[in-house]
Parts: sequence; structure tokens; C-alpha cells
Amino acid sequence: MKKRIWPLLALMLLSACGGPGPEKPPELPPMARQELLFLQQGFRQHGVEGTFTVYFAPAGEDQRQELLLEDPEGLFWRESFTCEWDGEGDWYTFSNLFEPVLTGNRDLWNRAREADGETAAFQAAAVYTAELSADMDLETPLRFDVPPGPVVYDRRWGGGQEAPARMILRLYLYQDPRLGFTAEIEYPQYAEYLVDFPDPEKVNSRIREAFFYGCGGEPFLPEQEMRGEIVRRAAVTRADERLLSLRIYESNDFQAAPHPNDWYTGLTIDLETGEALRKH
Repeated sequence: MKKRIWPLLALMLLSACGGPGPEKPPELPPMARQELLFLQQGFRQHGVEGTFTVYFAPAGEDQRQELLLEDPEGLFWRESFTCEWDGEGDWYTFSNLFEPVLTGNRDLWNRAREADGETAAFQAAAVYTAELSADMDLETPLRFDVPPGPVVYDRRWGGGQEAPARMILRLYLYQDPRLGFTAEIEYPQYAEYLVDFPDPEKVNSRIREAFFYGCGGEPFLPEQEMRGEIVRRAAVTRADERLLSLRIYESNDFQAAPHPNDWYTGLTIDLETGEALRKH
């Protein structure tokens, strides 16, 4: 690995009596250009809009690159990754990714503000500053493998002996290898062809709603999650022509949490009305 030496950029001011214009900034080193291109690929995969200012910290001996990204609203995001260079093949490898800007989850990941002393110190020590957006032409050939973006599917995968009569099982899977997040949700649904209770569509919608929830009453937004896993399953405890009762189990584990969590919730639906029964 070649050691990176990035010159500090200085703005040359015109003298009072006139003089040459400001010097043209030196060209970014190849590794820095690849790092910007890598960030841009993430912007494109995750639909990040607007122009960001990227501050580069001096690279560590372990090839760890720390970054500070200022978003269009003037808020800051701390990011980091390891960038290794294969000199023989002139190829770059990115690993140990920490990219909260791709989640857009400010409540969890965005702690820095303009007045923050640590943020100001990072800006002052930055060895390079660059502008970046998803649609910017960086005029740099891509020389790294692009990590896959999020993949999601929601499909029938069981029924018959695996589920009560008249029901099927569906599997929802959301995987984002770049952000290290997976959500796996198995949930029952009634077959679409059923006509023996008034509103199967309403019943199915209510079942699905019970599985696809966010924390604290928030919507279920897997695209805002990072470095974690959610698994949800259900056991059918009653299924007849009048009532459906489910015991829903969740297990989750997140790097930002102090420990894994798991719990059960219950749901009973009146198949005549499609409404959930509640205790009085």
C-alpha cells in the first residue's frame, strides 16, 4: 500500500495592486478520486439527493479513511471505511463501511452541528475538501467492485401443510449488504380466491399491518436502518370461520443498541369485520 500524502489546499489572494489569479488546486491523488467515486455510487444506489461537501481526514496507517459530509441543509455526517490498493492490478477494495448518510436517519446517526467543536476541528484538519452529488461527472474510471445496493422481495413461499386451511405464508426479505442490514418477515395471508367471509382484502391488510411496524409508532422504514437485523415470525393460535389469532415474535440485533431484543405481541381479528379485537 502506498502511503498517501495529500497537500493542504491554500487559496491565493490577489494583492492590492493586482497580480496573478489564484493558483489552480492540485489534482486529487488517485486513491482520493476513487474514494469520492465510491461515495457517489452509494448516493446513486440509495437515492441521496443534493450536493454535499466532503472533508477528508488524514488517512491512518491501517488505511482507514474518516470523512465528514456536510449535507445541503448544513448538517454533518461522520463516515468511515477502509480503502486498500492493489498496486499490481491498480484495483481498490473498500471494507468496514460506516455510511450513515445513506440511511437519511438523522435521529439515530446525525449528531454533528456546525457549532460543534469536534466538527470544527475536523474541518480545520481536513487535508482535502471536495463537492459531491449523485449526478456529478467525476471524470474518473471506476477501479473497484461496487457493493450491491438494497434488494427486496415479498412473495408467497409456503402453504398447505405449513399453514392453516385457507391460508398461505408470505416471506418479505429486505437485504442491504452495503449498510449491513437485513429484515426477514414471515406473515400469513388468506388466499385471494376466498369468498366465504365479507372482506378478505381488509383482513389481509390488517394482518400485514401487524407485522410491518416501526419502533415507537413510526412507519416501517428498512431503508433507514444500518448494521442490524430484524426477524419476525408468527404462530397461528386460532383459525376458524369467525376469528384469527396470532402470536407474533420479533428478534432484533443492532450495533447501535446495547443488547439484542426479542418479544411477543398478540393479534385477534374478527373475520366478519376485519377489525382487531381489543381488551375492554
